[in-house]
Amino acid sequence: MAVIIGVIATFWQARVAQARRAKAEKRFSDVRNLAIYETERARAQIELGRFRDAAPVLERVLEIMIPIADANDEPTYRYDVAIAHRFAAKAYFKLGNKAKAAGSIEKAIAIIQQLKSIDSLRDADKDLPAELEAERAEYAGDAR
Repeated sequence: MAVIIGVIATFWQARVAQARRAKAEKRFSDVRNLAIYETERARAQIELGRFRDAAPVLERVLEIMIPIADANDEPTYRYDVAIAHRFAAKAYFKLGNKAKAAGSIEKAIAIIQQLKSIDSLRDADKDLPAELEAERAEYAGDAR
């Protein structure tokens, strides 16, 4: 009888754990989608010249996305972080903060180079490493 109760309890605990995991994964996905939306909103703000509005949005996005990317071995999450760093660099540069711009673009380049080295860049992003290098040169004041 004790064995049967033990088996039932084990199955019940597994089911509860599975439900909790599904709920956590859904929340994780929702948070990531919100961060991606905010990145795109910040990109639009940059295009409109609203750099003061874009910078804090991107800082919040990075606060959210860096732990997500660190906790998962999915290249897509690291790509999201690189793109947020790229736009943050542009906002910082346009606000006159070259040091922050340089730091952000360096982080974006490092992530994209890592993704390229493991063949995890999409075909549409094949020119991204060169674009980031050009932006780094611009932010350093020595555009080539």
